[in-house]
Amino acid sequence: MTLTGNTTGYGVLLVTGTYTASGNVGWNGLVLVIGKGIVLGNGGGSNQYNGAFIVAQTVNPITGATLSSPGAPTFNWSGGGGNGIYYSSGCITQAIDGIGYQVITSRELMY
Repeated sequence: MTLTGNTTGYGVLLVTGTYTASGNVGWNGLVLVIGKGIVLGNGGGSNQYNGAFIVAQTVNPITGATLSSPGAPTFNWSGGGGNGIYYSSGCITQAIDGIGYQVITSRELMY
């Protein structure tokens, strides 16, 4: 999945391959890069990600075979600009509203 230019998305974005963002790209909601677990960001821009961004490697990125335990995801973000990733429970709630999911339990760790 590749997003370029001046792009803002809303809702749930599920990518099972490689997610590439170039330019002024942002998202409001939940971004899940699960499978190959590869995120490549380049270019600057001032857009941002509001909600949550989860990256997990569950398959071998070369062969596509399912891994017996999670691998090391790749998150490579280069370039400048004023973009960022900001946790927002409100954006997550709006993204999954109506899907039928419900929070069963929650845990917060202080660090």
